Amino acid sequence: MEGIENSFDAEQFNKKELKQKFKENFQDRKGIFNFWVAIDADSNILGWQSLIKVSTHPFKENTYAESSTYITKNTRFKGLRKMLLDYVMKEAEKVR
Repeated sequence: MEGIENSFDAEQFNKKELKQKFKENFQDRKGIFNFWVAIDADSNILGWQSLIKVSTHPFKENTYAESSTYITKNTRFKGLRKMLLDYVMKEAEKVR
């Protein structure tokens, strides 16, 4: 939930419900529509990159994705965002 206030008014939402929705979203990934998590040597999460399916249209459902990136505050501006996005884009190209 760290950083949620950067994009949303966290006071508007029930935090328990938000956590459950994020958990469901995280667990419902298939193929290229997935999450990639960067961790350090101590298994602390440094950031993540996701591709989330945005269309259920039969001709488009495996073509369009929303890309989201999250980097922890103490890891920002160190190049991780670009590394994650570059990696995910290469993975997506393999599927084409």
